Amino acid sequence: MTGSELVTDAVTSWQSALCADGTSRFTFTQRGEDLARSGLQNPTSTSPGLAFTVEPVEGTGFVHAPVAVDGLTVGFFWEAGGIGLVEDLKLSPRLLAKLLTASYPYDVRYLTDTAPVPDHLKGNPESIVRDPEFLELNPEFQRSPQAPQVYPGGILLAADRSDSARIVWNYLRSDKEARDFLEGKKDPWGMRINPYFKELGLAANGADEFMKADPTETELVSNAQTIKYGMIDRSPYALDMHDAARWVRRGTNNAKDQAQYDPVTNGPKLVGRDVLIGQRHAYGLTDTASASRYQLQIAALRNADGAYVRPNTTSLLKAVEQFKDSAVPGVLASDPARARNGAYPLTTVTYAAASTALPADARKDYARVLRYAAGPGQKQGTAPANCPSATPRCP
Repeated sequence: MTGSELVTDAVTSWQSALCADGTSRFTFTQRGEDLARSGLQNPTSTSPGLAFTVEPVEGTGFVHAPVAVDGLTVGFFWEAGGIGLVEDLKLSPRLLAKLLTASYPYDVRYLTDTAPVPDHLKGNPESIVRDPEFLELNPEFQRSPQAPQVYPGGILLAADRSDSARIVWNYLRSDKEARDFLEGKKDPWGMRINPYFKELGLAANGADEFMKADPTETELVSNAQTIKYGMIDRSPYALDMHDAARWVRRGTNNAKDQAQYDPVTNGPKLVGRDVLIGQRHAYGLTDTASASRYQLQIAALRNADGAYVRPNTTSLLKAVEQFKDSAVPGVLASDPARARNGAYPLTTVTYAAASTALPADARKDYARVLRYAAGPGQKQGTAPANCPSATPRCP
């Protein structure tokens, strides 16, 4: 079996029950949904026969079964001076668009006298905690003089291409304010998108990945030798959403933007900054299962009604009720523009897909997986064979 990270925790828990009688051995390889779909459409003798995807496998001869309801979320662990541990955070679609397009100078480089704001970002707030839109939504940062001094690094994002990334971009495209920002229009306070991201046409087409498009380089000196770092060092990728949640829990985005002498190479190398208790702050785009595992705080996101909603059983299932039909009969598609009446806008449903051309014995084995996923596999808990997430799993 192969496919979406959104079912990794569940499937790896279910394996202990599915493999218990020794008649079949089920393995799972996490990979991007496009690759998983391609493996079904163009199979080889060693291709996995069951794929987990959010968007369906198009074409004839494929069947789909829903196995997991989950949510994409901004998880955070943020200690701010004068506030302590930040418990509540609201992010509008436009704020999320600003983060994903590296439109804050501090997301591109650590600002100093010798490394000022790059010319193409001049006039933008240095960091999200200096953005009037953020401060309006999160007034506790205005009440503490120390809070805006803590500059978080860039938001942690998974490196792979995925259906999840496309859902996030579609969420931003469905909101007029965020879409206008992606097209290059100023927000009410004069902030504009990083121009290197405007060129990508995200407002019109979205994407299935999160790009690091800003080519800015910053030069550091160590022992009279120079070394440069770029956006991918200052705002590095996480391997996947689970990895993003793990780094957020550590209170850092794992940036390497300092120079240190390396005795092995007799030259400078890039290193990270010390993460001190009381000054830990990080956020990342992850899924609700990973956020729950690492006990992250979860940002409230604005839905189509203008309400700020967090993912929970009620808000996720309300969103599923409002999903639209996809191009494949019987398969629903996420539609953030429909998320109303308390629905969480970044809700996902993951489907198991297989070909009806598989041999009869293989179809029988995979049917057992689906029956378990829809039945005993829905039991919540941390024991092997349980559903490990705090969110509902089967729509």
